[in-house]
Amino acid sequence: MVYTILIRLISVLLAGVLLLIVISVWPEPSEATLLKRNDEQRVEDLGLIIEAIHDFRNSNERLPYSLQELAESRPRLKWQDPVHQRPYDYTLINTAIYSLCAVFETDSSGDAFGSLPGFSRHGIGNTCVYRTFE
Repeated sequence: MVYTILIRLISVLLAGVLLLIVISVWPEPSEATLLKRNDEQRVEDLGLIIEAIHDFRNSNERLPYSLQELAESRPRLKWQDPVHQRPYDYTLINTAIYSLCAVFETDSSGDAFGSLPGFSRHGIGNTCVYRTFE
């Protein structure tokens, strides 16, 4: 019985040491990779926000006044920039038009990641899309 406990304890310790070794030698992603991942997250967030805005309009017969109002109806919606934790820029222009903007860290004008054409191709800096309902 004592040997069984001792063997299990040694096994747990060895597994812990092995895990620490793997973690210590695991390569960190490059800064360019991190920036691209952040922008991919922004594209995904913005696509879901646009879907939520359209659903909100269909249900309420008006556009939301703010992203906070939209987030109240969809608590899991990511409406803040993943890095800076500031809300994406949503502007209600009139009863049928809104704009949605984000600041991107990479240039994907030659790429096409994401499913939303307005954001999937962007340069570095502020990028906006405008949507109109008729």
